[in-house]
Amino acid sequence: MDRRIFNEKSWSNKRPSKRLDKENKPYYITVKLKPFDGDFLRAQYKDIVPGYYMNKTHWNSIEPDGEVPDDLLKDLLDQSYQLIKEMLRKKANFIERLST
Repeated sequence: MDRRIFNEKSWSNKRPSKRLDKENKPYYITVKLKPFDGDFLRAQYKDIVPGYYMNKTHWNSIEPDGEVPDDLLKDLLDQSYQLIKEMLRKKANFIERLST
């Protein structure tokens, strides 16, 4: 079953208990993870799906009210922050080298 069905009609019929935003659309927390980690977690938790509107290899969307434990969600947010921070640092160093 494709869990990435987000139109209002199908969502309300299949999963009425999900949290919705102001436009009656479900929301997810999207985090960047290493590809192996993302694949592993998607196999473990049905509430972790490939990143909605993102690169499906590196980004994962997590339903905050789902079965993913809060501690794991916090760890994933920290991992995502560190990955993005490192990427930005590398880009800044590259741009600095180009300008000198």
